[in-house]
Amino acid sequence: MKAGKFEIADARATLVGVLAEDGISPEALPIRRAFELMIEFFSKWEPLGVNLDEDGDGLLFQWGTYDWDGAENPLFEVDITRQLITNEDDEHDEEMHHLHWTFQYEPSDVTQGLGTGEAWFFAPVSLSHPFQGILTSPTLLSIEGMVVHKVVLEHELV
Repeated sequence: MKAGKFEIADARATLVGVLAEDGISPEALPIRRAFELMIEFFSKWEPLGVNLDEDGDGLLFQWGTYDWDGAENPLFEVDITRQLITNEDDEHDEEMHHLHWTFQYEPSDVTQGLGTGEAWFFAPVSLSHPFQGILTSPTLLSIEGMVVHKVVLEHELV
């Protein structure tokens, strides 16, 4: 993956464009490869307008079983999120943006045993940063053979 800079509002479009250059569709990747690419995007692509001294560029690895729609249809989610916080100035308030890459699975005894959890990382970092902990986590290792219910790549203003 090449390196570059991007506007926060264009985070999703930038990631999708970088992937498309290599013929990659975000929804068609296995979870491990998607997480490797998000880590690489975090390490090589610099967001414009964030304050790195105030943790304005973060990477969150999280998992757990959630029922977001309230329809009693919980799903186990494994997510890697790039959190971007804009600089505050006289004309603009600080804004928090999330670029989520979420993999959803039907709950099972395996996912129930994984519970919920999270790990945070903040820029600046390099690929030598201890991201191996994400890629070799019990969560990823346990779900690698499971059938994915749905993959979502979205950018939201929180």
